[in-house]
Amino acid sequence: MKTRIVSLPISLLLLSLVSNVAVQTVDNLPFNTSLDGGVTVSFTTAPSDTRSDLKLTPNVSNDFSGDGVALRIKNNITTGGGSPMFIYLNESDSDRVTAMDGGTYYLYSTTGEKTSATYRSGDNAVVLPASFDGYIYLPYDSLTVKDGYGNGDKVMNYASVYALYLEVNTFYDSFSNFSLGGVEVLKGSTATAVLDPKLLNDLTYSSYYSKDYNGEYINIEHKSVGTGEVTTSVDYAKVNLSDNLNGGLQVSFNGAESDIIAQWAMCPETRNYGTDSDSIAFRVKNQVSIATPVTIALKNRRGVSFNINKETGLNIFFKELDGTLSINAWRGWDSAAVIPAGFDGWMILPLNIFKTGTVADPTDVRQITFSTSVFKNYDAFTSLTFGDVQLIKQNSSVNALVSPSDLDDAGFESTYVKNSNEDYIKFNRYEAQKLVAERKGDVKYLERISHVTNDTELNSEFPVWSGGSKLTNKLVDTYDGHKGIQVDIGEVITNNNIYGSFDVFPKFYTEDWTNWADGGENNNQVAKGVTCYLKNLSRKEITINLEFEEMSKVNGKNVAERWNVQLGAMLMYYDINTHQEFIRVAKPSIVIPVGFEGYIRIDFSQYSVPAWCTVGDMQLDLNATMSGFFVTSDCSNNEGLSFVISDFGIYFNETKINTLFETSENSIRANMEM
Repeated sequence: MKTRIVSLPISLLLLSLVSNVAVQTVDNLPFNTSLDGGVTVSFTTAPSDTRSDLKLTPNVSNDFSGDGVALRIKNNITTGGGSPMFIYLNESDSDRVTAMDGGTYYLYSTTGEKTSATYRSGDNAVVLPASFDGYIYLPYDSLTVKDGYGNGDKVMNYASVYALYLEVNTFYDSFSNFSLGGVEVLKGSTATAVLDPKLLNDLTYSSYYSKDYNGEYINIEHKSVGTGEVTTSVDYAKVNLSDNLNGGLQVSFNGAESDIIAQWAMCPETRNYGTDSDSIAFRVKNQVSIATPVTIALKNRRGVSFNINKETGLNIFFKELDGTLSINAWRGWDSAAVIPAGFDGWMILPLNIFKTGTVADPTDVRQITFSTSVFKNYDAFTSLTFGDVQLIKQNSSVNALVSPSDLDDAGFESTYVKNSNEDYIKFNRYEAQKLVAERKGDVKYLERISHVTNDTELNSEFPVWSGGSKLTNKLVDTYDGHKGIQVDIGEVITNNNIYGSFDVFPKFYTEDWTNWADGGENNNQVAKGVTCYLKNLSRKEITINLEFEEMSKVNGKNVAERWNVQLGAMLMYYDINTHQEFIRVAKPSIVIPVGFEGYIRIDFSQYSVPAWCTVGDMQLDLNATMSGFFVTSDCSNNEGLSFVISDFGIYFNETKINTLFETSENSIRANMEM
């Protein structure tokens, strides 16, 4: 190795003041991958302090064994003090490694300079100098397993890496703009590609450079270099498909306590699809911001199922409403289709992709089945809307298979059926005019119980936890024509949890349910806290909890981090009868005072993660998907008491209650415009 004096750019000089930069030259770069076939990544400014993750999935090998990992990158920002980012590796068992305090990483420029630097003090970010063009190299001895993340064994196995994640703060650092290429592993002096973008094209790249956590603030551009081509007999981009969702099926699920598979099916009247058919196109919308796996099959008249099968070598195509066509990756460990987060368009499945032993016979189809794991920590939070289903013929013509807007109620019930574990499956008919949450004042009402007509419907949509103690729920009127859930707290059930609980999960008629960061005049304001209506029907104080779950993905699996109210939390109350506002301390949770009827507000600062919840990072991210509420009560202390709850929502304004001596412009009553 030769050493020479190097003239550093000003941005690198600035970086050297804080990162202990040392520069050498190298005769031969150890890395080989290029930017060709990669992506250019820019960012949209988030409304608050938010980190967004880009996931880089290996397409050559998941074996990262060696001394360290390198990423081909070019900083398209040409001025300033550098672009901060965070880089993680996730193991297939969900362990994650992150930069350690004082660790050293290296920058190899394409002109031959090797620069060593320490991770930024305070947050361990990598700071990429302006105009840098080369490789970021992270030695494994500079990384450490991230505490509190995932459900792995806390020992990183680099021979089984799921993905590399590049994270940017899209509030402070949304100016960032990178070109990204391949990923390589260095072992000794030899580098081996684990992600090679030259093998990708415009249809496949999005499976390997994909938006992940808070991905709505990430923008990705790609230019194919002409390799890894995908060919089909039909040009799906040119096929004219129906975009109708109205009258279709909205399917969602109740969460189970164990890994249970629930299956439902479409039963079109047409049973012979014809040997001239190429594929089935489903008009579908993913109502949640989490990529959703589902196993799909064709079932014949003998009850034999033929699952979609990645071993066929065929692809699942996703066509967006604007015509953009892409291929979504299969789920890593099986042949489940993965519907992208927030996807709105058509899922196209070639008929020859349905193969179990042999390929399905297109002239003998009785059902199209859809199977989902409803375990609460897996895919129970799936919420999909299906509209028109069409057959694409080999000559690119289209025939209708299911047209839900033409179905009467009897036709709807015979077309969409529940096959197994039906108690966990929820069907609703999709109506476009009921898509958004009701808003009044600063409150976004996520659930007002207004659509429920009887106790059977109530207990179907808001099921009581079978593993808990006794709660009896019934539909009641509250005030001014509103409805609520009367909860009668029963006895502790032997061998069950002493807490009774029921779920309040997103429904089809509030598709913006999971978005808690769309308030204010410009719909870009994050919520300040949770609110609900409560009425005490007993002559004794009642204690309950109103919990919620923050959802994120860890290696393709849902991670549900539970938040609840604990001892000492400060709660705000407004009594609609006396118009008094006051504050109570949680003892040990939410207290419903004797005679109280009105609304409470709980600032998010008063929520915390209970000790029994061991997943997640204990950092509340209001830009994440919020999967549902849980109403709980300790039956051992509240047996025989009753209360009413309704108007589950979130509020967006700062709140300062009225007192006997001072009227606040930001009181609960004023904010709610009551």
